[in-house]
Amino acid sequence: VEVNYVAPSFETVGDHITDHMQTSYVNVDETDVKVCIYFLFSFS
Repeated sequence: VEVNYVAPSFETVGDHITDHMQTSYVNVDETDVKVCIYFLFSFS
């Protein structure tokens, strides 16, 4: 459920990330989400 809130942010980066989120949705871990967010902020 938490992933659905963060997902829109990933769409701005690229479809490949969104596809990764969809294929590994069940395996998404909170730590992975935080790492992705940190990864996105490192570009801004």
